[in-house]
Amino acid sequence: MSAPTEWRYGLSTTYRGIYLLRYLLFSSGLAVGFALLERQVLGSRPPLGGLAVGLLAGLVLFRGQLRPLRWPRVLLSRETLYVVHRRQTVALPWPALREVAQVGELVAIRLAQPIAAPSGEPAEEIRLEARKLGAAPDRLATALERLRTDSAARGGLPEDVAVRAVLSGERGPVSRY
Repeated sequence: MSAPTEWRYGLSTTYRGIYLLRYLLFSSGLAVGFALLERQVLGSRPPLGGLAVGLLAGLVLFRGQLRPLRWPRVLLSRETLYVVHRRQTVALPWPALREVAQVGELVAIRLAQPIAAPSGEPAEEIRLEARKLGAAPDRLATALERLRTDSAARGGLPEDVAVRAVLSGERGPVSRY
């Protein structure tokens, strides 16, 4: 029996939780700093104003910690490759892919026919940062190319209905290619 084929690429929920905790910890640390400053300068007890101002400043200053929560994900089924980014899902049937190749640190998914990009212009390929998907570029490109060319290899992937059920919990339409 062969090992199950990986069907989900993206930042794990553990890492997402770590980035969220870092955001909250940095913000609350700034809140404590402002509270100590208020207490030292004004001598107020309890220093609620400093806590509030510090927390609000921290939530604004450290919002870059939340950027990884918006990184894309790729989900694979036997019939379709799904790219999920910012609550938008693009469904690409395997026959619609011409080639998957590594381009430096990126993985390029070249399409058989151009699709409309968010900018409105036609796009002939989709480029993904493998690092943001939790994979090495060469391994991700090799795995996707193998799945694209070998329908028997896709047999280890979940059915399209199961992947759509995973996506149904997310908001936003699924754009068919």
